[in-house]
Amino acid sequence: MIRISMSGGEIARSISQRAGDLGPALEQIGAMLAGSVRRNFDEGGRPEKWEPLKGKNAARTPLVKTGGLRDSIRAALENGAIELQSPLPYASFQQEGTRTIPARPFLVVQEEDYEKAGRIIAGYLMKGGDE
Repeated sequence: MIRISMSGGEIARSISQRAGDLGPALEQIGAMLAGSVRRNFDEGGRPEKWEPLKGKNAARTPLVKTGGLRDSIRAALENGAIELQSPLPYASFQQEGTRTIPARPFLVVQEEDYEKAGRIIAGYLMKGGDE
C-alpha cells in the first residue's frame, strides 16, 4: 500500500502559491471562451438565434460567409482579466448593430462557460491542471 498525505497547512500553501499566479488557468479559460464564441457562429447565435439575412442571402447563416470574423476571435489576458476580441474593423458593427445592420451579438459567454471556468480554476488551484 502507498499512502500520501499532506497537512492542511501544506495544502493551503500549495493553493496560495497557485492563486498568486492564475495566468495559466486564465489562459486556459480564455481558449475555452474563444472556442465557445466560435461555436456561436456555427449555431447562428446562442442562446438566441440571430436575425436572419434577407434577399438573395436568406438561406445563409449570418456572419459566416467567409468565416473571417469567426476565425478572428482571440482571447487576451489584460491586467488579470480575460478579454475576448476581434481586430476586424466591422466586428463592432455586427456585434452592436447600426442603423442598417441588425445587432447579431457573437461575443456572448454562455451559462455553461461559467461552470467550465469554475472547474478550470478549481482544478488549477487544487492540482495545477484543469478539471
